[in-house]
Amino acid sequence: MRLNPVFEKELRMFERSVKISWVIFVYNFILACVALIIFYEMLNSYQYTGSIEYENMIQIYIVMAYIQFAMLILIIPGLTAGAISGERERQTLDILLSTQMKPWQIIIGKLQSSLSIVLLLTITSMPIVSVIFIFGGIKLIDLSILIILLVVEAVFIGTIGLLFSSAFKKSTTATVLTYAALLFIFLGSYLIVQSSYIISQAQNAGLENTTVDIKGVIYVLLINPMITFSGLISRQAGNTDEILTICNKFGDYNDDLIVKYWVIISMSIQLALSVLFVFIAQAKINPLRECKLFKKRSRNKKVSSANT
Repeated sequence: MRLNPVFEKELRMFERSVKISWVIFVYNFILACVALIIFYEMLNSYQYTGSIEYENMIQIYIVMAYIQFAMLILIIPGLTAGAISGERERQTLDILLSTQMKPWQIIIGKLQSSLSIVLLLTITSMPIVSVIFIFGGIKLIDLSILIILLVVEAVFIGTIGLLFSSAFKKSTTATVLTYAALLFIFLGSYLIVQSSYIISQAQNAGLENTTVDIKGVIYVLLINPMITFSGLISRQAGNTDEILTICNKFGDYNDDLIVKYWVIISMSIQLALSVLFVFIAQAKINPLRECKLFKKRSRNKKVSSANT
């Protein structure tokens, strides 16, 4: 199967870049240091108690998973926010658009190149993460689901960056707005739910035997990658279900089906939004759209000159 030309070009650039090697080294070095620190704490406690608490091994998995998620949040926007706007700044976007590739193929190629880095980092970290299998507690299926979730979140975050990169000409502007949008998704969605809960409390103040209900507002958190990720990790680690704990702060959701299948529904919604973002992004760079805008502006100028 023939690779996307944009993706193929980006892969060649990665192969020649020393930065990718350093990113992989630093990424795995951080994970290895975390694992060694937790191992050291286990051995240190063994000298005093005479027993090893294997629950600490689960902590290695949890900490490594959160590090991978944090690196994803930091790396992906920086790669995708300047993907299209960078082509504009280098004046190579028009060359890409003049080829036989369609606008959506250019967007997908840029997305594939950023996802390849995420997969590369994830795969190279597997020897370190797989240390947890020596002591048990985490199954291979759990690790596979974690990788799938990381890829879905990478697609979601990456398409947000590509959307702003397509909409704005400057990479700096696109990058700042991408991180601002992610900040709103991570914190703003929770603040929306919290505000709705406070308003509902104020409306029900003084009423007896009345429970505060924010209804479907809680489902705004389905687009929040952090809620979904923490919920998956808590379920895999056998701890308290973080999703249910958070939702129950705003009402009774113990029997709610959406909360029960939160991870699957959230991933589906984020993938659907990713498709929408790709559609909007390709429309922004579509040369036919630019022609229509140019004709419309010319027509408006003729009408205004005729009126004067």
